[in-house]
Amino acid sequence: MNPGLCDDSTPGQGASCLAVQAWARQDAQAGLVSIVIPVFNGAELLHHALESVRAQEYLHWEAVVIDDGSTDASRAIAQDIAAREPRLRVVAQANGGHSAARNRGLLECRGEFLQFLDADDRLCPGKLETQIAYLAQHPRVDIVTGEARYFDAMGRLPALELAPPASYLVPDVLLRNVMCVNSPLVRRAVFARIGGFRALTARGQRLYGCEDWDLWLRALLGGCELAYVPEVVVHNYWHANNLQHDRARMLESALCVLMDNAGAVPFRHKPCWGVSVLEKRLALWLARSIHGTRTQRVLTQLWGELCGVRQSWAR
Repeated sequence: MNPGLCDDSTPGQGASCLAVQAWARQDAQAGLVSIVIPVFNGAELLHHALESVRAQEYLHWEAVVIDDGSTDASRAIAQDIAAREPRLRVVAQANGGHSAARNRGLLECRGEFLQFLDADDRLCPGKLETQIAYLAQHPRVDIVTGEARYFDAMGRLPALELAPPASYLVPDVLLRNVMCVNSPLVRRAVFARIGGFRALTARGQRLYGCEDWDLWLRALLGGCELAYVPEVVVHNYWHANNLQHDRARMLESALCVLMDNAGAVPFRHKPCWGVSVLEKRLALWLARSIHGTRTQRVLTQLWGELCGVRQSWAR
């Protein structure tokens, strides 16, 4: 694990990240898949997500819904299904965001394997069975992922679907986030090695849309092995409540993830494709930004920081 990324030095996140690491080192129930489902005001689609879990062909699972301070009927919907499904539990907490909710969910889990599911998405029926079988056949693999399909009310959205990378090794994961958070099945041992999700960067800035990329990158840099099975395993639903794409904030978070993890990148990967891609994106958005706006100021600052990373890696 990259020292300092999952400790108590950054207020508001360290204890949770460390708590996940301590939890993961405890004994787990062999073969049990624990499914963490955070929800914040997701009443419209939560029922479909939970029914996709109940429809799994692999039966040895438990699911924990973390109600992250919802003000709609999300908790009532989850509790109604939990009353009829003994493998499902509901835990409520004050709103803390994606990372805090997923970390709390992990602390409630007892399984050897971990699955994340956003409250507006669905698992394909054979998802767990396929990936459990793969991990059983490949004991050195820590994380196995698959393909995701995107839909809205009108049908499939292939434009949102990314082609698989050339590999699931460090250079390609530095390039971009190679998988959505719902796609992988993860061994508990991964969290014992790297801790949980980070909500904040090492400088105290809130991660925006990059929490899972940060986790996968830390896992690979921490020595975990990631594999891909070319099978559709999740359906992701795109709707008005999806994360709004403030591109400047997302780019800032992506750069912070890269900078925070720079110290753990092996020397052979220092001429980082990820930095190259971020440079191109920054240049494009700087060219399109309006002079004097907050977006331009943020992007200009990031450009200077990125140049500093490039120079430090060239030494």
